[in-house]
Amino acid sequence: MSDKGLLEVQDLCTYFPINKGVLRQKVGEVKAVDHINISIDQGETLGIVGESGCGKSTLGRSILGLIKPTGGHVLFKGEDVTNMDFKKLRSMRQQMQIVFQDPFASLNPRMLVEDIIAEPLRIHESSLSRNKLQSRVEQMLELVGIESDAANRYPHEFSGGQRQRISIARALIMNPEFIFLDEPVSALDVSVRSQVLNLIRNLQKDLGLTYLFISHDLSVVRHISDRVGVMYLGTIVELASKNQLFNNPLHPYTKALMSAIPIANPNIPINRIILEGDIPSPANPPSGCRFHTRCPNVRKDCDKTDMLNRMIEVERDHYVSCLLYK
Repeated sequence: MSDKGLLEVQDLCTYFPINKGVLRQKVGEVKAVDHINISIDQGETLGIVGESGCGKSTLGRSILGLIKPTGGHVLFKGEDVTNMDFKKLRSMRQQMQIVFQDPFASLNPRMLVEDIIAEPLRIHESSLSRNKLQSRVEQMLELVGIESDAANRYPHEFSGGQRQRISIARALIMNPEFIFLDEPVSALDVSVRSQVLNLIRNLQKDLGLTYLFISHDLSVVRHISDRVGVMYLGTIVELASKNQLFNNPLHPYTKALMSAIPIANPNIPINRIILEGDIPSPANPPSGCRFHTRCPNVRKDCDKTDMLNRMIEVERDHYVSCLLYK
C-alpha cells in the first residue's frame, strides 16, 4: 500500500453508541468502520464495494469529517484532518468535496440552481462580486454539460441526471483536489448512468481530480476505478488494482460477490457462490475473521485469529485479509 498518497487513512474507526433506558445509558456500540488503512494517490480513483450496511458511506463521511471518527487518523496532503480545529478544517474542506447519492434530496428545492452552485463560494470567498459569482456558476454549468440559462431555474425542473450534474458542479466550484462520490449514479435511470460516469471520468482527466468512489454495483466500479477495496462488516478484506481484483479475486467474500455479477450470455456456465447465514450485527461482530461465520472455506483457526489490520500481500500490490494466504 502506498505511503505517499494525497489521502492517507490510518487505523480509522467510527463507532456509534447504542443507548437504552430512560437515562439513555450506553450499552454497546455499532462498529461501522473498524481499523481501516487505505491510501489514495493524486489523480487516482479508489473504488469501495460491499453489501449495503457494510460501512462504505460511513467511511467516506468519516474521511471528510462529516462524521467524527472514534479513533485513527486521516491525513490530507500530510495534514491530520481528524485533529484540526474548526477554522482550519473549514478552510481544508475547500479541497475535499462530496457528491451525494440522491440528487433529488441533496439539492434544496427552494433555491435557484445559481444559488445552489454558488453557495460554497459565498461561504469561503464572501468578497466576490455578484457578477463574478454568476460567471463562475456559468463556467461550472458549461463544464458539466448544462446550458447556462439553467441557473435561473429550480431543481424540480430537471431530470435526475441533470440534477446530479448540478451536484457535481457545486462540488467543483471550489476547485477541489479530492471528491468523495457516494454512489453517484445508483439513483439514476440506467439510460443516463453511463453519461454521468463518463462525465466524472473526463472531469478527472481534465482537472486532475482524485476520487473515492463508493458503490454496490461491481460493473460501475470496474468501469471507473483504478484500485478497488472490498468491505465486509466495517473492515477492508481485499485491496488491489481493478484488473487484479476482477481477474483473480482471492478473498472468499470477494469471490462470492464476483459470482453474483449477471452475464448476458445464457450459454456461459456460472458457478454461483451462495453464502449461507445472515450478515452478523456490527454491534457484535464475530471473533477472529469476521467472515468466518459465512465462509465456504472456513478453517478451525479462523474464529480465533484476529484479522483486523492484517493485510497479506499475496502478489504485488494485491492485499487480502484471509488466513488461507498466511
